[in-house]
Amino acid sequence: MLGDALLVIQTANTALASIKELIGNGKDITDCAQHLGQYFDAKSEIQKKAGNSQSTGSDLQNFLELEKLKQQEAELKDILIYQGRPNLYTDFLR
Repeated sequence: MLGDALLVIQTANTALASIKELIGNGKDITDCAQHLGQYFDAKSEIQKKAGNSQSTGSDLQNFLELEKLKQQEAELKDILIYQGRPNLYTDFLR
């Protein structure tokens, strides 16, 4: 099961890298919808695993994975704020 967790983390990392690359190449944030979905699906799965007492990872590993996701989400927030339209981030949260 640890391999599953690593695959989910890799999916989140790949999705974030794709978003950054698309934005860096002049694409609009709307062009990143698929990758945003992949990122947040992976994040949700990691959160479920971290909250599951039957999870195969250690508490420390789960904590560190969630911390990394928080840092990545801060990057996504900046992208939405600075690369999107006005109030895009606020609308996204709703």
